[in-house]
Amino acid sequence: MSSLTTTHAPKGLEGVVATNSTICYIDGDHGVLAYRGIDIHDLADHSTFEETCYLLWFGRLPKRNELRELRERLAEERKLDASIINLLRITPKHALPMDVLRTAVSALSFYDPEFQRNDHDANVHKAIRLTSQIAMIVAAYDRIRKGKEVVEPDRSLSHAANFLLLLNGVAPSRTAERALDIALILHARWGGMVKGRGIAILSVLGIIINSVGTALSGQASLVKDVAAMPGVDRVAVNANASPALAQVATDADQPKVGAVDAGTRTILKATAQGV
Repeated sequence: MSSLTTTHAPKGLEGVVATNSTICYIDGDHGVLAYRGIDIHDLADHSTFEETCYLLWFGRLPKRNELRELRERLAEERKLDASIINLLRITPKHALPMDVLRTAVSALSFYDPEFQRNDHDANVHKAIRLTSQIAMIVAAYDRIRKGKEVVEPDRSLSHAANFLLLLNGVAPSRTAERALDIALILHARWGGMVKGRGIAILSVLGIIINSVGTALSGQASLVKDVAAMPGVDRVAVNANASPALAQVATDADQPKVGAVDAGTRTILKATAQGV
């Protein structure tokens, strides 16, 4: 009789620790999500996407002048080489949006002034450039595939507001801007997991670019698609515990906010209700 025993390994990644991180803490069973030790609900209620980026990149919240400098640097990097736009224009109609995004992001390296550098400062600079330029690629490609003209960025706007401007061709309402800003904060944790799960950030970017062409301007689909991803705990998209999102959703239904379109209203309600 054999003395060997058979142990059945669990399927998938349940119970598997992919990596240890000081950037992000997640406890899906208890609804806990924290960036650098700061609860996600506090960030959603009181922070901005730019401030959250600084927190993730540098390990602490920025001082007022540091936040201003980061916003200025992000705004300065809102530029794409004409060859990138041309690449988006000549992409075959049958190409999947995720494939287009992946190819365009790879092509950005051809025009990166620090392409051959991999030190810490250079990587921070690249992170800033990619944050601004990927948003531009997503918006530009959506307009190109719809037969619309590419919109020039507005460096006076926040990251969220500028993205909505590039996507829709008109300046967004404050409600729409705040809704996307909070959504970006809630989803920013994926950037902190790239080292352990390199495919994660690509998956979310693919969802974003696939979503922007929907009837809801991509905003509602973004939240729903991210919520449906395997392994994504609902704390990242369930805003029941976030008064900020709940208030934004309420504001969207008020007559005084006439500039909020149906797509924006949908994402606000869906997010506040936990999709």
